[in-house]
Amino acid sequence: INKVQGGVEGINNDTFSGGDGTGSALVRLKVIQLQLHKQGYGLTADGKMENTRLAQDAKVVLGQVIYFTLFVDNLTDAELYDIAMQDQLDETAFAYLPGTLEMATTSAKVEAQDKDFTTRLTDDIDSDIAHITEASEVQPGKDLIRVGRSSGANNGVLSIPPGKRLTVRFKVQVQ
Repeated sequence: INKVQGGVEGINNDTFSGGDGTGSALVRLKVIQLQLHKQGYGLTADGKMENTRLAQDAKVVLGQVIYFTLFVDNLTDAELYDIAMQDQLDETAFAYLPGTLEMATTSAKVEAQDKDFTTRLTDDIDSDIAHITEASEVQPGKDLIRVGRSSGANNGVLSIPPGKRLTVRFKVQVQ
């Protein structure tokens, strides 16, 4: 019997196309390749994140503090559930400044501004969505920033609502 019912994340929670007993049931899942983006931002005189990102070839000086942001856009009409992101930070060039992980959610394709970062995250593996760890056992001289649940990271579940951008930021000092 070719009657197939079900749903994916609350969408089309009914009989699937052709699954009404009159033909062969057909289920199509659209696989989306998410892109993780990383950008750098300078600091204003009062220590806030500048509104414009650093140019690709921007010059930074030893000891300068900058922000890095990691972001993913959800351009779909469904929630992206249980996402995992990770980024390696080269400790020979940048020193992570402890306690600076923060998160913002904006509309997709909209760069988060300083005022948007309203959720502070801890550096440790706990119930929030991110942590930073020494990755020396894998690659010496690297810190590993993990967001969401992934291999070896028991963070909280990371979901991105439809039409939204999730941005995580942290401060580093140029080495």
